[in-house]
Amino acid sequence: MATVEKPPQETKDTLLGATPGKGNPGHAARVLVDSQHVHYRAGSAAYWLRYTMGDTGPNFRVNAVDHLRGSEGPVGGTLLESLGATKATSRRTDGSQRVYAADMPRSAAAQLFPNDLGRKLPAFSPAGSSAENTPLPTTVSVDGRGRVTHVRADLSTILGSKGTAFEDMTSLTIDLRLSGHDTSKPTAKPDGTVRPAAEAVRSVGSVKPGGCFDFDTGQRLLDTVVGVPCSDAHDARLFAQRTLGTSPYPGKEAAREKAAAACSAAYDTAPGSWTSEADRPGDHWFMWSSQDEWDESGGAVSCFVITSRGTDD
Repeated sequence: MATVEKPPQETKDTLLGATPGKGNPGHAARVLVDSQHVHYRAGSAAYWLRYTMGDTGPNFRVNAVDHLRGSEGPVGGTLLESLGATKATSRRTDGSQRVYAADMPRSAAAQLFPNDLGRKLPAFSPAGSSAENTPLPTTVSVDGRGRVTHVRADLSTILGSKGTAFEDMTSLTIDLRLSGHDTSKPTAKPDGTVRPAAEAVRSVGSVKPGGCFDFDTGQRLLDTVVGVPCSDAHDARLFAQRTLGTSPYPGKEAAREKAAAACSAAYDTAPGSWTSEADRPGDHWFMWSSQDEWDESGGAVSCFVITSRGTDD
């Protein structure tokens, strides 16, 4: 459990991702991890997404789902992944438990974060800095049989990097509590519909006009969505895909203005059966090419309406 008090919106967007009209995705989600797959079910979804190795490769630019596969433990991103490199510095007895003060190398802490977060919340200090080799204070509790029951790590010293979403954060701790030792491995399986992520998860730019989609893919990519049948409940419906030219990238504001104008014109001629699904009549949303995408293959914009299911209301 990571703890932080009232994080700025930019921090929340970085940690949780953001969606048009909906803000940060809901915290309610279910995840099942085994040696072959990661199954993810958003709180609002009636289906599971089944990710296999490689489904979140270079095309998706992040490893938020693959990161859930553990190497030292069954689930990744927990302090179990860093415990093997942590060295005890002192010990005390607390009832039937032994409590160790320990040092966690910063290189081990890097395993706690998916690569996109690691770049913004670096576990390493810049080369040559005085804090480069400073370990992170950690507490490890074990029971009378030597089984780990609690690990707590203070990562506060990796915060504060200038120009990042975490610049104003001053404290970050991670707690791990373990129970149920010696029990059989979990047997939970996805209930209901299971959809292969390789088929269902796509870029919003690949959705055809009239197509419907959900926002929550289990990743933090704004322009990656789950294609769903329009006969099922859905977050949004796409009414147009438009190109914005192959000229050099015009700058952030000019690119946004081009995208807005293209979607406004497309909205006026789109089928009413599509646009009438908007939660707020007349409202529409759009996502457009980044500078890198624009420079590589020209500008494009995806235009869509958000349904009542896709909003916070």
